[in-house]
Amino acid sequence: MDCPFAELGLIQRAGDSLHYALRIGSKPNLHAEIVVAACLDFAESLSSGQRTISLSQLLFDEGSPKMVFKLSESALCDAIKQLARWCNEIFLSESAGLIQMTFTDAPTKFSQTILNKYYKH
Repeated sequence: MDCPFAELGLIQRAGDSLHYALRIGSKPNLHAEIVVAACLDFAESLSSGQRTISLSQLLFDEGSPKMVFKLSESALCDAIKQLARWCNEIFLSESAGLIQMTFTDAPTKFSQTILNKYYKH
């Protein structure tokens, strides 16, 4: 199958050539920068000006990056942690049992910064 969904590893052939299935979990061709930029854009769509978003929102809300990209919880967390290794402005934090993605800049601005850096390489 020749389509962007197959290239990203989101969909795969299931048995015969007539059936396809969504692949849930990590996607080797879906880089951490793209996932985190999607998380930031999603955070902005929910609440302008906030500097945090709960992991449960990123995982389970309608239109969330986990739902759109069909990621597992560990794949989403791994993407955030991978980006946090070189970017001190983003991290996962836990308070009173609530895990959140925290970022120091406005989500849309930060998303653009991440994507600009990614596409310059």
